[in-house]
Amino acid sequence: MINFKREEGFTLIELIIGMLVSSIILITVVVIVVSSKNCFIKGTNQLNLQRDYTFIVQLLSKNIRLGNKDSTYIYANYSDYKNGTTSESGNCIQVNYSSGKEFVAYKDNMNLVVIDTSGTKNKLVTQNIDNLSFYFNNVSGINKYLCFDLSISSNEKVITMQQIIYFRN
Repeated sequence: MINFKREEGFTLIELIIGMLVSSIILITVVVIVVSSKNCFIKGTNQLNLQRDYTFIVQLLSKNIRLGNKDSTYIYANYSDYKNGTTSESGNCIQVNYSSGKEFVAYKDNMNLVVIDTSGTKNKLVTQNIDNLSFYFNNVSGINKYLCFDLSISSNEKVITMQQIIYFRN
């Protein structure tokens, strides 16, 4: 008489079900990782945009406040600044301090460019400035203040604002 022994192991059905469950778990983990990565990238981009915005506003506000209201000039663009042709509004500003130093900033393409005291041009914020324009305003002809409009964008996110700055002197 032949004695058949039952061998231990998995049947084909059990293997298929195990692979199916493993595949579902693996696909779920991959989807979660990919969506987390995309969310992280979007958050990082928005944080960088807000950082650039804050930097620009603080830089311009500080230098304008410290400037002399009677020797601060607005130019339509950098070429007009070089030629000395002032304007009522524009994307280039020259702020002179009582110490004799000056601060010059302007929008060039989508970049914020600042000229330091040695005349070197420095691109401080690049590839995300949509609009930067300056203009003066007077309140009853007594208090002169400067306004600037700023709009920056990156990856479909946009920050737009208008800043009013009173001169200290």
